[in-house]
Amino acid sequence: MATTFKQLANNAAGYLNSGIDNDDTSLNLESGQGSNFPATGSFWVTVFSQDPGNGCEIILVGGRSGDVLTGLTRGQQGTTAASWSTGAAVQLLLTKQHLEDIHTAVNAIETALDLGQTVSDLVSFTPTKTAVITINGVAYRISLEPV
Repeated sequence: MATTFKQLANNAAGYLNSGIDNDDTSLNLESGQGSNFPATGSFWVTVFSQDPGNGCEIILVGGRSGDVLTGLTRGQQGTTAASWSTGAAVQLLLTKQHLEDIHTAVNAIETALDLGQTVSDLVSFTPTKTAVITINGVAYRISLEPV
C-alpha cells in the first residue's frame, strides 16, 4: 500500500485573524496569509503564542479555502486542544510524525526489495519485487535490477 504523506510548504506562516476555542474546526488567518499554506491535501500546523509558557498545539488541517483552514482535527501528536487568541502564530512546521511517516515508508521499501541479500544472491538475482510510493499524489515504482 502506498504511503500518503501530509502536504508541506516552505515558510508557511500566518496569524489568527480571530480567536478560536478548543473545539473549533476551522480557523481564519489574517488577510492574504492563506496562500502561504498548501492549496490541497491535508497538513499539520502548529499554533502558539509569543509566551512560551502557553505551550503549543499541533492541528491536522483537512483543507484550505482562501484564508480559512478547515476540517481541523485538534490536539494532534500529543498536544492538547486549546483556545487561542487573535494574533496567535500559525506555522506549518516539520513534526515528529512527518519523520515517522518517512521512516515507515523507507522500511516498507527495504522489506519489499529484500535488501538482506548477499553478494552470492546477486549472481542469480532477477528483479521480482517492486515497491510503489506516492508523493504529493504521484505514484512512483521502485525496483532493483542487476547492472
